[in-house]
Amino acid sequence: MRPDSRTVYCIDTSILIALHRDYPRDIFGVWESIEDLVVKDLAMAPKQVREELADRDDELHRWAVRHKRMFKTLTRE
Repeated sequence: MRPDSRTVYCIDTSILIALHRDYPRDIFGVWESIEDLVVKDLAMAPKQVREELADRDDELHRWAVRHKRMFKTLTRE
């Protein structure tokens, strides 16, 4: 657990693809919630997720590029 006891979410490729497919930004507010967590450093994903999304030429890939701060290099910790 982190010293400040805040919950941090680790997001993988499959959940981003499922959200993109099933919860479009123009209809559902879940994306704003995720973006808020990213800004607060409470949501992250390994850099490999962004690399996997780079294979897509769609809005999800563009979203990942705009929110690059969430993509972290993996460490032992």
